[in-house]
Amino acid sequence: PLLGCGGGVTREADLRAVRVRRTLLDGRSVDEPIDLYTPLSAASDLLDFPLTNGDIIFVPKLDDSTKNLDYDKALVSRSTLSKPRIYVRVLSYAGGGLTSFYLENGSRLLDALNGLPVDATNLRKVALIRFDQKQGRAINRKLDAKAGLEGNVSQNPVLEDNDVIVVGRNLVERIGYAINTVTRPFRDILGFLLFFEQLRNGVDNLFVPVPDRRR
Repeated sequence: PLLGCGGGVTREADLRAVRVRRTLLDGRSVDEPIDLYTPLSAASDLLDFPLTNGDIIFVPKLDDSTKNLDYDKALVSRSTLSKPRIYVRVLSYAGGGLTSFYLENGSRLLDALNGLPVDATNLRKVALIRFDQKQGRAINRKLDAKAGLEGNVSQNPVLEDNDVIVVGRNLVERIGYAINTVTRPFRDILGFLLFFEQLRNGVDNLFVPVPDRRR
């Protein structure tokens, strides 16, 4: 419950290595390791660890150097320990520009597109753009949302906070070109988000020509 009150954890949190640091009466600090993932994955009760005033909880980030094949991020995002909502942006001509809204954590691509004025013919060409803080750049993943509707789970990925979804072949090409060749590399997540916020008033002003790939 305390993690939830603090805003919850993200999909990148390593719940196997949570630590609680407590300062004793003599001034010394002790750390108590807590594994929250194992009982979560086994659908058993979480450890009832009583907290006291002044306790500090550390939740480390997953180590990218290991494969973590047995760590289910989707399970974490659906749990009560996770951040309850994520904020996503959808950019499309049909939507008149940039649409931003909250979704339940654990939502997938099709959940974000549901209810939006998106032409079904454009669902074949969708881009999921996510800022990778470790690499310091935007990762542009091309998807076929129509295939996701037909049951292909790989084309209907779980979303993360601050994901941007671009719908339609022409717009996907333009945004991809702008990110890769025109704009300077994003220094942080703020620069990444500001790039898309500049398009909020409409997408007709996109200045980047679609490169002629036939040459």
